[in-house]
Amino acid sequence: MEKESLNIFNYFYELVKLKINQSPRQYRKEVIHSILRAMLYEVYADLDRVVAPTEDNLIRQGDLLFRRFLKLLEENSGKERAVSYYAKELCVTPKYLSYACKASSQKTALKWIHDYTTESIRYQLKHSEKSIKEISDELNFPNISFFGKYVKTHFGMSPRAVRKSF
Repeated sequence: MEKESLNIFNYFYELVKLKINQSPRQYRKEVIHSILRAMLYEVYADLDRVVAPTEDNLIRQGDLLFRRFLKLLEENSGKERAVSYYAKELCVTPKYLSYACKASSQKTALKWIHDYTTESIRYQLKHSEKSIKEISDELNFPNISFFGKYVKTHFGMSPRAVRKSF
């Protein structure tokens, strides 16, 4: 790790330590999570720099496809939940896309899609004042009933109960 990156992580560490030792305040937990998330993005940036393709360090096509898939998934914000949609956009078969994801990350494309969608739902329910119907519509669910079943399957409770749990 470079000296500059090490200094940044030391600052993050000190800031997290300060926030943890601080007397309880409103949004303290969210602030700590945000600092840790920012730290994680710094790790990603360092890894991208280190693992960037060079003549000596070529990346497999499957890894490139996986990165393109994640970028597309992020751009769609969980609105598309079919592997076939992403496969079509990336000009590969759904089976090959799942194979490439599994080889690169130990998770299938569908698992990545569900994880991203559930995280998006969790974030919306926790941090927005939107109604459950509005969230359902925003994430392209065909109707609120299907949205409720999806949330119940992945969270084990109704959207309203998930919102109350936060």
